[in-house]
Amino acid sequence: ILSLLSLQISNRVLYVFFTHVQEFFGNVTLKQVTKPLRWSNMATMPALPETQESIKEEIRRQEFLLNCLHRDLQAGIKDLSKEERLWEVQRILTALKRKLREAKRQECETKIAQEIASLSKEDVSKEEMNENEEVINILLAQENEILTEQEELLAMEQFLRRQIASEKEEIDRLRAEIAEIQSRQQHGRSETEEYSSESESESEDEEELQVILEDLQRQNEELEVRS
Repeated sequence: ILSLLSLQISNRVLYVFFTHVQEFFGNVTLKQVTKPLRWSNMATMPALPETQESIKEEIRRQEFLLNCLHRDLQAGIKDLSKEERLWEVQRILTALKRKLREAKRQECETKIAQEIASLSKEDVSKEEMNENEEVINILLAQENEILTEQEELLAMEQFLRRQIASEKEEIDRLRAEIAEIQSRQQHGRSETEEYSSESESESEDEEELQVILEDLQRQNEELEVRS
């Protein structure tokens, strides 16, 4: 079925295929593709999956998307929208992994509570202590999860630092352009005083420069706010 979509087939022919799936393709079933979760609004937390399995599936989707974005940006493609989507995907992955760890922690705590409840109130023999070695391993696994989260936070910090540095470079570039335009405006005014016969043409140039200057100042203010 997927190969049909890659061919140049009219919509009418495709409609016939899709409405007669059972006749043409037997037991083949069509499943809707689940799109990766979005988090475009920073003010609200998106609805994350609830079960461990659904969380893992969403993590796989987000990691695939993250790898694609990394590949495009590392290829030298300067795309601000892709950089913002990269940051969004990393936020979602952090939230998903945190929720997955929380689900595992609750599962471990429940298991530990069940183990403790099953212990006899009498003295526990050495053999019974050995049987509870799994509980110790669970606690060690939790410690490893905490260390992993710390590493992820460190990686996120490094990404933010690079993002801020890039924004500052853009601000400096815009400031340099603004300074150049202001210098050209002052030079234009002096020429206007010296050559009054050309005042009308220079006035148009000055208005055009003023529009460009205001646009650059607006971009500069937006970048400073984002930084």
